[in-house]
Amino acid sequence: MSFLPLQINREYREMKDLGKRALKIIAKLANELLDKHETIKIMHVCGTHEDTVTRFGLRNLMPEGIQLVAGPGCPVCVTPASVIDSAIELAKEGVRIYTYGDLYRVPGSKESLSYVKSSYGCDVRVVYGFNDAVRSFDGKASVFIGVGFETTAPTTATMLVRGRAPEGISLLSAYRLTAPGLNHALLLHKERGIPLKGVIAPG
Repeated sequence: MSFLPLQINREYREMKDLGKRALKIIAKLANELLDKHETIKIMHVCGTHEDTVTRFGLRNLMPEGIQLVAGPGCPVCVTPASVIDSAIELAKEGVRIYTYGDLYRVPGSKESLSYVKSSYGCDVRVVYGFNDAVRSFDGKASVFIGVGFETTAPTTATMLVRGRAPEGISLLSAYRLTAPGLNHALLLHKERGIPLKGVIAPG
């Protein structure tokens, strides 16, 4: 047997053992907390968390009485239509638009970036981040749409502050702050008599 399968098998066993130990700790802590509370609600904040929770069946692994609930949601999903409309207008004027894949098909008030690319031939490119946009920049007037919570903003800001972004590429900032949305969600839970006992924050 080759080295790689053995290595993968060993790492899988180690992760499985770690998972079992983590579940035992969670069960122990849950028992201690549930002596004082009937139900423990823990809210996650972003879409990536929900993807992880659902993909790995984490809700089913939680002890009875522990609930994982969805929070304010992914910042891409709450990006105003006006931001997308602005990007579309720029694209129709001949400006190249760099965007994240999950924003590519999100509609503005009438159209999406994917639609104007396929229908009008606008120059819209999907990238993983601002670094990718800078690397592929060839001098054409371009705009990168920055979306995400403030935890993702520094990667873009660093490039700008350090002068690593070339002339001709601009930022359309649609970053969102975690605290206001989170505070609103916490307040609603409290008003409805279902206060949260914990939060899984982005980052």
